[in-house]
Amino acid sequence: MSRLIILSIALLALAGCAAQRAFDQGRELIDAGKIPEGLAKIDEAYKLDPLNRSYRERYFRLRDFAVQRYLALAEKARASDLFDEAQAAYQQALVVDPANARATAGLEKTSRRATSRPPMRRSRRCSPRIPAIARPSSC
Repeated sequence: MSRLIILSIALLALAGCAAQRAFDQGRELIDAGKIPEGLAKIDEAYKLDPLNRSYRERYFRLRDFAVQRYLALAEKARASDLFDEAQAAYQQALVVDPANARATAGLEKTSRRATSRPPMRRSRRCSPRIPAIARPSSC
């Protein structure tokens, strides 16, 4: 019986270490700009240690911050008629939060407007004023 208790404690300690390692890796990935991968690692940390609510809270806080950043980039690009950049930013927001209604609606609006307008000059779409994350890969 006492061996079972000791084994259970040891397994909990190992799970806590693995969770902390996954959490730290997630933060490093996010700091490196790999937001979806980093969020996945933080979610993994929570699954390894579900009693640690700080992992879950940090996950939602970082996810919401990333989505808001992508949405702001998309709206700015769409207002400047940079539809490719806007679509890319909306898609990034949906990668981070697939259920985000604002990103889905913005992507639909952008798609409709992009097809109703003549194509933009390459120089405007690849403007250095548009953050690299929102530029099309052809720039």
